[in-house]
Amino acid sequence: MEVRNRGHSTSASQVSSTEMKRNFSMSSFSTGIAAVKWTTLLILVLTAVYCIVQFLPPMHDKNSRPVNTRDAFSTLLGLHIPTFAVVLDAGSTGSRVLAFSFFKSRIDGSLQIKDELFYEIKPGLSSFADDPLKGASTIKELLNEADSFVPEGYRPLTPLILRATAGLRLLPAAKAERLLAEVRKVFYDSGYVVQPNAVDIMDGSDEGIFSWFTINFLSGKLGEGVEKTAVTLDLGGGSTQITFGLQEDNGDIPVENVHVVNGAKVPIKVFTNSYLGLGLMSARKAILDHHKTDETNFASPCIGTSAPTKWVFNSQELLVKRSRREQPDSFGTCHDLASSLVRSKVKVPLDLNDKTINAISYFYDRAVDAQLIDPKDGGVIKLENFEIAARKVCRVPHDEHPFLCLDLSFIVALLKSGYGLESSVDIHLFKRINGHETSWALGAAYQELMKP
Repeated sequence: MEVRNRGHSTSASQVSSTEMKRNFSMSSFSTGIAAVKWTTLLILVLTAVYCIVQFLPPMHDKNSRPVNTRDAFSTLLGLHIPTFAVVLDAGSTGSRVLAFSFFKSRIDGSLQIKDELFYEIKPGLSSFADDPLKGASTIKELLNEADSFVPEGYRPLTPLILRATAGLRLLPAAKAERLLAEVRKVFYDSGYVVQPNAVDIMDGSDEGIFSWFTINFLSGKLGEGVEKTAVTLDLGGGSTQITFGLQEDNGDIPVENVHVVNGAKVPIKVFTNSYLGLGLMSARKAILDHHKTDETNFASPCIGTSAPTKWVFNSQELLVKRSRREQPDSFGTCHDLASSLVRSKVKVPLDLNDKTINAISYFYDRAVDAQLIDPKDGGVIKLENFEIAARKVCRVPHDEHPFLCLDLSFIVALLKSGYGLESSVDIHLFKRINGHETSWALGAAYQELMKP
């Protein structure tokens, strides 16, 4: 009996244990099924939300970047990767660092600009042709600014490039290379991603293409068809560029001026040309050469002050002043000299008068000096406004801006005699679009990040 009781008791315990295990297993299985269901449902909901917001339009804030509802959801879902790029612009009159942060899509690899840093120092790198170490130290100063923008953990993933423009193109090759060699040493110690061609002199056509890309990227024009894209005119110190989209029926255009730009839904063919020696400073010197009294002294009707004024060009100090004039209006003389210079170099194959014209760099700066646009917001003016301002400035002495008569006369000649634009054409002059600098550096950063 006792044995049976013990046996019976043992059997009951086993049954109870088995039932508990079975119930626990069923409960765990049910919980697992429920978890899978909820996880699947969550994934379906989030996927549906993402698909829906793809059709939501961007919400534009006047004083900041285009804010896109898709960005917020994509970041929340972990579908965007923080991405950075640092570009140094070694221009003829100053050196600048532009550091960019982007959203990079995990789905299609596309980039959406988020924020940027801009910092400039003067003079330009080419001014240190005889002191490469001092020139490299200015680049180090710019990189210190970039370090304040790019988090330390991202620097080993962030491309760093420097592109020198007309200032270094105009230097003797040996002097330019010594400068770049010292800059490369600074780059290799920076902690950023530095490719073999990270420090180089940029071809003029690339400068034009990158500026065109920046303008149309920030304006949201790249996905709207080539006919909607804007013409970009970039006036630097040593060179000037013109770039515009081409349709298939554009006729016989020199093949060396035709390039394909990626970054839109479909590749876009563009015409670009860079005119070395037609930057504002180079053109100024060429026009003044008609009125030099010796190698370093100039007396020109295009100068706004009779007091000798120092001007440094290509590291050489020059003295300029206004000459005595028989006629009170010197615009005609200055414009004729500028037009002759422009016609000897510029030829544009198409009529651009029905296109949107965006003019940047010194076009913008001189429009500000002539009080044609707001210094902060920019604006849209007629080409004839440049000419009216030039005639006004050239009639009277102008001590505050002694070169303004000459510079505006050249700008009018370039736009009319060079690019064939009519007086009634609108010129869009903006230093920033949707909160971002209208610099070729953004186009260069984008192309660098999109390399396979």
